[in-house]
Amino acid sequence: MIALRWGGRFRNPDLWRNALGELSTTFLVAAGDGPFLAMTGDGRLREKLGGFLFDLGPEDFFQTNTVQADRLLAWVHVRAEARRPRQVLELYAGTGAISPALAAGGARVVTWESNRRSVEAARRNVAANGLDGIDVRCGEAERADLEGVDLVLVDPPRAGLSPAMRRRLARCGAPAILYISCNPATLGRDARELASAGYRAVEIQPIDMFPHTHHIEVAVEFARG
Repeated sequence: MIALRWGGRFRNPDLWRNALGELSTTFLVAAGDGPFLAMTGDGRLREKLGGFLFDLGPEDFFQTNTVQADRLLAWVHVRAEARRPRQVLELYAGTGAISPALAAGGARVVTWESNRRSVEAARRNVAANGLDGIDVRCGEAERADLEGVDLVLVDPPRAGLSPAMRRRLARCGAPAILYISCNPATLGRDARELASAGYRAVEIQPIDMFPHTHHIEVAVEFARG
């Protein structure tokens, strides 16, 4: 997918279509704050992770390094399978890339995401993959019900968990928390609060999602007690 957005009115569409249209399966343009329009193809990007298919628009969040993302999903699946949870809560769920790995063992999964466009994409992907055990909800993570949850997965933005979310997780009582972080500094801050409430890190898995940069993804399993 190639997606171009102009600050003002879009000019010379045929010139850009001829120059870039054959470099991808779909080429989109947008002017100002307007919507993207497909000049070639159907305007969708399709990826496959963990054996599941994902249909994405030009502004939907998704991991760019699908090789490493597959390894991340495999880690999530193994950790979830080891605990065999019946009720899973996923916060900051994005377009739903992780929830299939959580539901593969038969657990009921409730996901929360505040970006409405990502929620719409997640619902499409759940339906397309025939996943009946995933309930996709739109709203801030702080609104989620943590009662009776066996496993919580959080994948927050670089700023990490909000103070309110840190406090709620620390006292939620779930047996385990899987924390996926793209910022080790905020992960460390959040981990201190979880540790003070009795959660200990039992497994830490760094994943080099962005080679040749200083950025690193880190997945941590916290267990109660």
